[in-house]
Parts: sequence; structure tokens; C-alpha cells
Amino acid sequence: MQPGRRDIVKLAAGACALPLLWHRALAQPAPNPPSIRAPSPAERNAMGRLAQAFMDKYEVPALSVAIGYAGAIVHQAAFGIADREQNEAATPQHLFRIASVSKMITSVTLFRLIEENRVKLTDRVFGPGALLGTDYGAPPYSPGIEQITLENLLTHTGGGWSNDNRDPMFTHPHMDHAQLITWTLANRPLDRPPGQHYAYSNFGYCVLGRVIEKLTGRHYAEHVRTEVLGRCGVTDMTIAATPAISVRLAKWSITAGAKAPTT
Repeated sequence: MQPGRRDIVKLAAGACALPLLWHRALAQPAPNPPSIRAPSPAERNAMGRLAQAFMDKYEVPALSVAIGYAGAIVHQAAFGIADREQNEAATPQHLFRIASVSKMITSVTLFRLIEENRVKLTDRVFGPGALLGTDYGAPPYSPGIEQITLENLLTHTGGGWSNDNRDPMFTHPHMDHAQLITWTLANRPLDRPPGQHYAYSNFGYCVLGRVIEKLTGRHYAEHVRTEVLGRCGVTDMTIAATPAISVRLAKWSITAGAKAPTT
């Protein structure tokens, strides 16, 4: 069963409340017991075996875990190899990519802008008078493109550009954001009218990053760090620097033991 677009919007809106819920949780009475003992050697060995079994099954070179309690990291560990060529062991300080979990960060950022009345879900994205106007390509666009709304992109109901073997995000790797969006609008017509069909779209979230930049006048990563991550006490997330596709997709990296909020 495919989720309805309103259901997805509600989930994203709920994510916006996470920082608030976190602060409320920190304001609750002190936990009982007040502290957590460190894992015993037997427990550490058991966790190591589970981690190794997972890495063997899915051919994962390394993984990192962190356990939080009452606003603090009480245990963190890493398993496997961070750099195969150098045979460098993974540590909790190594950055790990979080792939499409990054989309939730983009969604929360946009919903903050919605809360500030700087944009609406019903706002169109492309074309004269729309959020991005004619910044990319030249009208007339292919049928339906000028009807795509912010909600359509957030809920993967834009009508095209899905993550199949024609995913625009994995073609023309030499292109930057602007070149790729312009090329896609000119060469990849929609498969269906916007709002009628769910199809997971990496490209849609690339466009949403550009909407954030247009509305705020700041680079996507800069605005997200200041207005979302920083407000949650997250200080060591960064856009994955390589390969170029990761940068284009705005895929974030984070350590397992990212600093928790303290206020």
C-alpha cells in the first residue's frame, strides 16, 4: 500500500516537532537510575559478534553505533574498516553517510520556512511567478511542469523523475545543480500529471534544495546548519564531499556519537 501524499506531509510536519519534543524531554525529572553502567566485556563481545554478522551478511565494511540516555551518549563503538587501502580501523569519530535520511533534514528545513509564512505547500515551483521562476531552462516547459507544487516534491508526487534506471541524479555526473536541473526540464518530460502518482524522486529533493536557497539567500548547507541542525545541538554533520553525486544530492554525513542538545 502506497502512502498518501497527505500522510507523508503529516510525517514531515511531525518531524519538525522533534527539536521541541527533545527540549521537553530534557526538561523532565532526572532519570532513575541516574546513570548507566558501562557494558561488560561479555556484552561488548556480544555486540561485536552481532556487528560482524551484520557486516558479513550485507558486505558492509564498517558500522558505528551510539546509545543515548537522558540527553547524553552513554556508549559508542565502531566495527570494521574505515579505509580498506590503509587498513584503518573504524572509530566513532569517523563520519558515515546517511544517504536518503538526508531528505528528512530537507523536509524539516522547508517546514520551518512554512511556519515562518515564507512559503506555502501549494506554491508552484517552476515557471513565471513560481518559487524558482525561470531560473532553470526557458519556458514553455513540458506539460505539467509548471503545475508542480512544493507539496508534490515533498511527497514524491511530482509526476516524474523517479529513481529508476533513468534517475536524472545519476546521469551527466559532470553537471552541477543548475546545469542538471536545466537539462532535465528540457529533456525529461513528466510521466504523469503532478499530484496523481507516488514515485520516489531524488531529483525532486535536489530541486527542494534550490528552493531553500532561493527563499533564504544562503547556500543549502549553511542554512540547514544554522536553522535546523544548530538548533538541535548537532554540530558535526557535513555534506558528503565525494563523490560529486553525493554533493549534488545533498547527502549528509554524521558521526554516530553526534553531540546531543544540552539546553
